[in-house]
Amino acid sequence: MKEINSISKQAGTFTIEFALVGLLLGTMFLFTADVVVKLSMKGKLDRMSYSATSLLKERTQLYSEDYLTTAADADAIFNVIQGSIERTTASYQASRFGMVIEEQTYAADSSPNALKTIRRGDQQCQLDQTLGQLRNSLAVVTSWGRQATLYRVTLCYATDNMVEHVLDSGFSMVSSSSVVIGR
Repeated sequence: MKEINSISKQAGTFTIEFALVGLLLGTMFLFTADVVVKLSMKGKLDRMSYSATSLLKERTQLYSEDYLTTAADADAIFNVIQGSIERTTASYQASRFGMVIEEQTYAADSSPNALKTIRRGDQQCQLDQTLGQLRNSLAVVTSWGRQATLYRVTLCYATDNMVEHVLDSGFSMVSSSSVVIGR
């Protein structure tokens, strides 16, 4: 009598199943590592964009009475932020980093002046909406009856995309944006 489920007939089954499950687990681990790297960079950019808006807002108290952001102010803030990210990121590359500073000021009659935008870095940060488009929902009237200046700093960094060969997600740009109301 022949044995129907002989061990010798099933010898390759385990190897094939292990290869399929191993490929699936490997892809899952690679995807998880990619997400962790992007979330880590997002956290760094969140902290740095908030710090940059604070520097921008308080610079008049620290340096001068000029309320308009100058190119020198933007350069100083960019250098501070870039240095901090470089110190905390082992694989930092300056060509992957970019910054956008937006400043919305208002005239004495509360009509908006032109939106001032200053870009720094090699990477071009994409903005879904400019601060000028958001000003109606963010506008604040001070106790003196005038509209407060709005500042927004957007930082972006192009991370490595570990899963682009496996899953063509196209998701490599990580960005963060912070808005603050001026004095």
